Amino acid sequence: MTTVGIVTPSCQPEPARLQVGIGVLEELGFRVLLGECAFEERPHTPEEDARRGREFQEMLLNPAVDAVLCARGGYGVARLLDFVDWDRLAHVEKSFCGYSDITTLHGILARRAPGILRAYGPMAADRMMERRSPRIRQLARFLRREPMGNLLEGLAGEIRVMREGSAEGPITGGCLCLVIATLGTPYEIDTCGKILILEDINEESRRIDRYMNQLKHAGKLEGVAGVICGRTFCLPDEQEPMGSQDEILWRYLEPLGIPVVYDAPIGHVPELLTVPLDVPAALDTAASGGPSLVVDDA
Repeated sequence: MTTVGIVTPSCQPEPARLQVGIGVLEELGFRVLLGECAFEERPHTPEEDARRGREFQEMLLNPAVDAVLCARGGYGVARLLDFVDWDRLAHVEKSFCGYSDITTLHGILARRAPGILRAYGPMAADRMMERRSPRIRQLARFLRREPMGNLLEGLAGEIRVMREGSAEGPITGGCLCLVIATLGTPYEIDTCGKILILEDINEESRRIDRYMNQLKHAGKLEGVAGVICGRTFCLPDEQEPMGSQDEILWRYLEPLGIPVVYDAPIGHVPELLTVPLDVPAALDTAASGGPSLVVDDA
């Protein structure tokens, strides 16, 4: 039986929703080990940062734990980085999943603990757990390190194609504002030759334009193999916008001449995909059955 450890590296999850998520994981056949920080309020003090960092580190080092799942995202993840002994994690081989502010942990783990198989995907207290979404099965396959196949299967009517083509390479990226926050740090995102996923939620359009412009001038759009964009970057009712979400993304991505899709259900959507990171993948935006993203077995 696969044991999943749940950590709380950022904000406190709603206790009832977390309990539902634990129940769903158990229904799927997982043994669940809950970290000590899950049900405590999260004042952002150095003492609490240290405690969260210790919980994160020890769960990954625990030999009884096969996979680690975040309880939820939210502000505060970067504050625990100074309280983790990254050298001790260098040879750990486990699965790890989360999205939103967990982008920060994906970035540093890619550099300091490459043996950890990571995914940008659901967390234990997500609403999709309450709904028993069919996409939870995709998360379960990842946690068990089972074949993932075509992540976009059955989504032809939901995903739009900006530019047709095919690309191969590892997947990287995450929440756009957190990707930008890696620039100039030791865990700065590496995009060259990779399939870049980008998503965000409820940002002013001028901020999205600023982030995309910064990615461009930082050279992070040069050499990208392909791009997959999420659905919810901009505030839907913003006054005096810089342009629509589609217009902003088109402005920066269409000139690249690479395959690009948008409206993919990644990140901040009710039912999100589980997208493994830094493993070989193949994107085909012109496939006859709709866009496909096939991930090699981890």
